[in-house]
Amino acid sequence: MPRLRFSTAPAKRRPPGRGELLRWSLLLLIAAIMLDQLLLYGLWTPVVVSSGSMAPALLGPHVNLTCAHCNTTFAIDADGLPPSGAALCPNCGARQPLGDARRQRGDRVLVNRAAYAWRAPRRWERTVFRLPDQPQSMAVKRIVGLPGETIELRAGDVYINGQLVQKTLDEFRQLAVEVYNSQHGITDADGTPIGWNHNRLWQFHAGHLTFESSAATGGDRGLEFRGNQISETIASTIPPSPALGLDEGHFLPRQPLTDDLGYNQNVQQPLFEVSDWLLEGRLNVFGEGTLQVIMLGNRGRNFHLQIEPNESRWKLFGEQFGRPLAEGMLPRKASDESWRFCLAMIGGQVCVQFGEQQLFHYDFKPGPAEYAHAPIVFAPDRVSVDLSQIRIARDLYYRNSAMSANLKTGQTLTLGKNQYIVLGDNSAISDDSRSWLSSPFVTRTQLLGRPILLQRQ
Repeated sequence: MPRLRFSTAPAKRRPPGRGELLRWSLLLLIAAIMLDQLLLYGLWTPVVVSSGSMAPALLGPHVNLTCAHCNTTFAIDADGLPPSGAALCPNCGARQPLGDARRQRGDRVLVNRAAYAWRAPRRWERTVFRLPDQPQSMAVKRIVGLPGETIELRAGDVYINGQLVQKTLDEFRQLAVEVYNSQHGITDADGTPIGWNHNRLWQFHAGHLTFESSAATGGDRGLEFRGNQISETIASTIPPSPALGLDEGHFLPRQPLTDDLGYNQNVQQPLFEVSDWLLEGRLNVFGEGTLQVIMLGNRGRNFHLQIEPNESRWKLFGEQFGRPLAEGMLPRKASDESWRFCLAMIGGQVCVQFGEQQLFHYDFKPGPAEYAHAPIVFAPDRVSVDLSQIRIARDLYYRNSAMSANLKTGQTLTLGKNQYIVLGDNSAISDDSRSWLSSPFVTRTQLLGRPILLQRQ
């Protein structure tokens, strides 16, 4: 029988003929003419972002740094550099000297001025508009309130007509701020990944968090995520977590999820706890026992997701174990394969998804915000666990207070016809509908279009 032979040598490509070169040249010429016409007639307008009010989605003038400990690249506000001369890495909390880092200009965006020609502006989309009291100046924010609605800000969330606005999972992904990524993880001297509690039964290597059932002989087997606070200037505003044991003071204590932002390295303001979060990545569980994923303190409600690999089943419980609130089957896989999974708590919803299965939602009545030391806990019992590609992100938090010009604590605003409320993602430094003295509203005629990121330095 003849044998197949596979050559490893690259295939020889014929050089393009004159006809093909002419065709590509013509297409490039047409594209250049179309772009020139769009710019000429103002349908697309190039703009440079001048402030960090929409960070991290859009950056103003900034400085790029790479952490020497975890190799994470991050940007900080060039107009608010830390006076100590060292920035704190938002991934691991290590201090990174500024050195001779260069100031970079803000992001370049193209404004699609035809975006609202055929439809109305939508909630949560970014928009470029003329400032109400400075019509010669443009700004970019996010649309939060729509015409005819009554809006209120409560504990960082948006309420419309007295009801909490629930985001879909896709909307949440577009808005969420990443607070942890295992691809950039770093361990302390004992091998425990920074950002999680010191449980030596769990190992971290090559981006994987692993637990071997044979290694557990009793005691606490839980792996707790410790949150994202890295700002040392305000570290005392939230009670510290016990027994952190971080190495030689190089790293700062981790705390519950807050609205801390690595871009803001010199903002002297308190932090606020953020209740809504998303965790996604890959998971492999095998053994005769169970893995409990404990979701704590979200708007006064706690939930347990129980994964039973031998039964290929998951169950969702409330605070009291008993009859599950919901259950479903796990996708089929080989023992050495992992599931793609997603867990989220978003605005009174628990979201669960494994593989390509349909996303499951469980709605619950939100309670008052509660302080939670560990919003996410993995607790194995007679199973081995392999977590990888883990990404944790938090929701935006819209700050307000009794000192705000508009949308004060407990205050509502009713929008008229063609009026919109716009807020910045970086709420700690954003000048927006909360602070404008002349009027909190942007009119439809002042909205210019949607920004499209063109270049970031």
